[in-house]
Amino acid sequence: MRFQYTEIRNNQDPNRPFQRPYLIVRLIRGAKHRDVISLVDSGADLCLFHSDIGKLLGLDVEAGSKLAFQGVSGARGIAYTHRIDLVVRGLSSISLDVGFTNSMAVGTGLLGQQGFFEQFHVNFLLDEELFEIVVGAKQ
Repeated sequence: MRFQYTEIRNNQDPNRPFQRPYLIVRLIRGAKHRDVISLVDSGADLCLFHSDIGKLLGLDVEAGSKLAFQGVSGARGIAYTHRIDLVVRGLSSISLDVGFTNSMAVGTGLLGQQGFFEQFHVNFLLDEELFEIVVGAKQ
């Protein structure tokens, strides 16, 4: 399945906006679900979402396994992992462990190596302003 990059304002050069691979995914826990705009981030080790989303899914976020992480800027944070289901529109649902954190650095969500890239093949086609996600071997 192919998706278009999202154009993001470049404050230093407004005539050259950035292109980012944002994707709307559905997070599911039991009967509750939330659609979340998430960055497909090949540099992220794991999938992270803001803790407010976990609470909306009915999770006691801090009851999860505690996990320390560090972002590219060097800032450190704490996340709590929980098993949820995740759906990419047009593709099958996957179950994976994700971290929920109070850190604003994750925006609403990051889709990283553990969980997301393990179960989907991702191809970045920046020259076409597209990225492609296909079901991987682990599904």
